[in-house]
Amino acid sequence: MREVRIKTPECRALPIVRRLQALGISRVSVQREFVHGPERWQALISTETSTPDAARIVDAVLDSPLFDATETSITVRELRCIVNADSVVQLAEPLEAPRADVEQDLWQFSHVTYGHVARAMVAGSLLAYGLIEGKLLPLLGGLLFLPTLPHLLALGFGLALGFAPGTHGGRLAAQGGVALATTIAIVLGCSALLASVWPGPIRFDGILTPGVSAIISVGVGCAGALASLDDAGKRELIGLATAAQVGLVPAWFGIGLVHGFDAEPGYRLLFFALNLGLTILAAALVYALRCGAQLAKWKRCPIRPLELVKK
Repeated sequence: MREVRIKTPECRALPIVRRLQALGISRVSVQREFVHGPERWQALISTETSTPDAARIVDAVLDSPLFDATETSITVRELRCIVNADSVVQLAEPLEAPRADVEQDLWQFSHVTYGHVARAMVAGSLLAYGLIEGKLLPLLGGLLFLPTLPHLLALGFGLALGFAPGTHGGRLAAQGGVALATTIAIVLGCSALLASVWPGPIRFDGILTPGVSAIISVGVGCAGALASLDDAGKRELIGLATAAQVGLVPAWFGIGLVHGFDAEPGYRLLFFALNLGLTILAAALVYALRCGAQLAKWKRCPIRPLELVKK
């Protein structure tokens, strides 16, 4: 469930309200507020509705000639519940999430911050200790710390959105790629550092075979993309499976640089890169198939990343 707020010049308020009513939105409120900066009065249009209706509202406004990013802004807020005359079955429908939710979540969680670096360092150290000692609990702890699913989904969404001029698919994919490469490098470096002070060799022998790992990678890409499009279920376990696909091989390689490799490193790195590619392509395919029509509209919408929330 979502609340959608649209701030726009007063002269456009009534046409936008009529457009929302044409979509079947029964309750729309309009307030008048003074906005400092441009120093003018604006209309604040708001409605509380289901997740798919919120997506329809956002798409309808963005695709309308009434929308001008220099004068109009849209904000989408997630709600816990709505109690009114509408059917709870309709209100609780989880599909599809608004474009702003999907795209900006991926942008937000694909930035490299000091918090992200710290989590990756802790994850790399725990993974290295778990691999050397052959202990499962440190491995699980390291995987829980490792934030990688949004990076892969950002790459997949960027590919689905495309790299045509006027779109942000290329920028989002680059953002996700930088964050993913940074995470892998940190895990590798921390693993090598811990291995230099912790006696080896590697006792853990549970790294999956290439065939099984490839199947899991495709499943992770599909499940992660689908989970980002709706409000049903939790995404934590998908993130754990993704971390296992991304974190184990770099940690193993970092340890191997110090203590020596127990398998052919080139062969394992090749399949590691292949698994990452399969995850990204699976996510891109899901985004393209599940919301192809919306993606086509988004390509035409001249909105800068994160502009919807900055206003």
